[in-house]
Amino acid sequence: QIVSFMEDGTRLLQTTIREKKASEEVKSWQIERVRSILRGLSAWLGQSKKHLQSMTKTTCCNSDGGPDKTCLERAVDLSIKLLRVETDECANLVLAILGNLWSSSNGLPPDFANVNENDSSLKPVPVSFELLLDELKADSSDASDALDPTARAFCSLVARCIRSRGESLVTELVIRNGKRSSTVEVLANILSEAQCTSDSHGLLVAAGSIFLDLLVSNRYAQRKLVSAPETLHALPVNFVVPRLISLASSNIDDIDLVQAVSAVLKITMVSSLSNDVGEVVQEIINAVGFCQSPQGDTTPNQTLSNKLCRKITSGWRRTLLDDPTCGMNGLASVLSAIANAMFADPSSSIPLELLGSVVGDELVLIDPKESKEIKVYFAVMTVVKQCLNSLENTEIDAKQNKSVYSRLSPLLLLRRIPSGYYKVAWSVNLDDQDEREAAFSQLVNQLSDRLDIPSLQSRPKHVTFTAEERQLAAEIAGRCIPFYNQSFPSCSCYQRICFPSFTSTLCTLQIVSGGQMSIAPKDSLRAARVALYACCTHMPLAEDNEAGEGILGTVSFVLEVLNVDVADVIEHNVIEDELIRLQTGCIEFIAACLESTLQHHVKNEESKLKPAVVEVESNSSSLKVTTNRDSSVSTKDAVATSCNAIASCLRAGLPVPHKLRLQNNSFLSQGCNEKKQVLSTSARTCMWNSFLVVSQRCSDDRLASWTNLTAPWVLDWASAAPVDEELHHPLCMAAALQILFILVTRTKSFECFGGGKASTKSVRKAHRLAVASIKTETSIGGDYARTAMRRAGLKLLLALVTIDQMDNGTDLSGCLSPGELGETFTLLNGTANVDTDVEVRNL
Repeated sequence: QIVSFMEDGTRLLQTTIREKKASEEVKSWQIERVRSILRGLSAWLGQSKKHLQSMTKTTCCNSDGGPDKTCLERAVDLSIKLLRVETDECANLVLAILGNLWSSSNGLPPDFANVNENDSSLKPVPVSFELLLDELKADSSDASDALDPTARAFCSLVARCIRSRGESLVTELVIRNGKRSSTVEVLANILSEAQCTSDSHGLLVAAGSIFLDLLVSNRYAQRKLVSAPETLHALPVNFVVPRLISLASSNIDDIDLVQAVSAVLKITMVSSLSNDVGEVVQEIINAVGFCQSPQGDTTPNQTLSNKLCRKITSGWRRTLLDDPTCGMNGLASVLSAIANAMFADPSSSIPLELLGSVVGDELVLIDPKESKEIKVYFAVMTVVKQCLNSLENTEIDAKQNKSVYSRLSPLLLLRRIPSGYYKVAWSVNLDDQDEREAAFSQLVNQLSDRLDIPSLQSRPKHVTFTAEERQLAAEIAGRCIPFYNQSFPSCSCYQRICFPSFTSTLCTLQIVSGGQMSIAPKDSLRAARVALYACCTHMPLAEDNEAGEGILGTVSFVLEVLNVDVADVIEHNVIEDELIRLQTGCIEFIAACLESTLQHHVKNEESKLKPAVVEVESNSSSLKVTTNRDSSVSTKDAVATSCNAIASCLRAGLPVPHKLRLQNNSFLSQGCNEKKQVLSTSARTCMWNSFLVVSQRCSDDRLASWTNLTAPWVLDWASAAPVDEELHHPLCMAAALQILFILVTRTKSFECFGGGKASTKSVRKAHRLAVASIKTETSIGGDYARTAMRRAGLKLLLALVTIDQMDNGTDLSGCLSPGELGETFTLLNGTANVDTDVEVRNL
């Protein structure tokens, strides 16, 4: 009776579902009727095994005239048919009923229990499985978008059958069902519910291989991995990781595919944290290396490997910091595994690229929590200790390339971690800070050895470090070590590395008295130059909440060095080249300071400092700096604020000479020579050259801000007074004119001088300045200085009169009168004919 009811209910339900005009109320009523019948059958089957046995004997009337079937066969057919109905209300009940109907054959069709795969006389593929595949094919389409719940239930039934027989039925599934989404769902069921054992290994590998082959073209498979990345968890790591990375490498621009690969690798990494994350990291590195240099290709594609690493590790850092299941040492474990891989093969660039992809280019904790900061602290301390161990235990032999790579790899690793990680590590409040101080103090010792810092040398004298090691050590000192650390001076870049070098150099140059010459003069200047490079590395990272004493001390040193005349120094013939290199480094440092203040200005326009006004006192050749600032903006003391320390020294363009002598913690308080109170001409020229460097390399997105802050007051300063021997020296004038030329040329607009009527007046002022610089006859500075000024004036004039050719709607109309233009052409004709300098005549 129940089976007859089930047959009638199924027929009516199919008719109702197909009937488009049927109301939802009727559909719901028919569905509930069938569910009631199914619940009755399920309860009846669960009472006794005798009932199931009776169903195998009782026949049902077949209205189609075909051979009679037992109740059991009829119930199975009806259950399979119900799975094809486009509703999921009955799917779970049907699967449970099928399990009961097939309970005597372990929940599978009876012919599965009777087929022995080792017996060649029997058909290897059960008939019931072929019928299931036919039903599966009829139930699914070729579309790879999605599957309805009943189709997924049918797929789980097919997967249950395949798991009982092994990989032979997997092949049959693909042959009969093709690359349909239902095939993917069956394979996913097999992979997600199986355990990797010796008996199931063949089945998992077969199903995994086919699934990964379908992953490229089947969008359903890709979305399946994104929503359930644990699907492939049972596959061996050395099988699934290389295949996934190979697919991502070959289809690097396929967003859906790469996202699916990234999701699987991330869940694989997380699940291996408690076991051996090093195996996963090593497999990723090996696979990326193979994709970077495929067989037969001897030229590694480093761009591809870098892009691949970034894509496949997308989201790793967020998961390691946010997911509680990763533990407090999750990030540390991953970075440690990458570091071990890098030390094991130091000549490979892939571990460094992988580490960079995991840590990112900067660290910004949008929702800072103590747990996240402690995770970052553990990660930084783990890497620092590993690198220290590598630096101390590496055999030093510069003649062997492998040894050179081994010496560089820990330095490259430390430099690649963004400075934000180190800042967070130092900001964490710890009850016991001895471990952190000891590790970083030891790191400073290693860096100072490579930088030849006076009075801190602990290495053997016969050891020679390469230029690359010294450069990396300087960059690490500026990026990773606190620049000025009042609480822990042993862990300070300025106090441990810069200050000793600067003091020794000033002793060499006889600016500071009372010091002892512990190293050769050339070595002293070389060490100071490397230390100054560390300062330049730090400047883009300087923040308002840092102490400014170190920057102020560095600026003091820079001013002293720029003010040195090599002819006044003993043994000047010996150190002349090194002194010139050091002064070039001073110019770069001032440029770095200016770029740092520009960076703060762009990021924080609401509290920016207005451009300082440089005035000349009537009875003095010194500079007077006036800084206009919004009184509503609260500021910190300049000594305690890096940004304001830079601003107070350099925002005006030319710093007040030697005002920094009064600062505490400065080497200038230790017996400074007070002879020179005014910057020399060469020092001022170097300062101007720093502005010129920034004007040339300023990025396009910051060019407008830099121009607005610089061009107006440079024009006012250059036009304020005629050429003289001090403030408006011809070389200083030449640098100022060159700056204006660069800004006009790069902006391609007169708006660099200011908007509206102010722009017209400024253009006329710039024109008069250029003409005056060309006409000026002076012996100050000699022929070289005069020629340099005239060249710069001609370049500025060239930019002014050709700006209408730059296709930006700007020209000289209304800016210059006919008389001024006539004077210009007369001057140009005369200069082109009679000037003694070939370049001037050509211009």
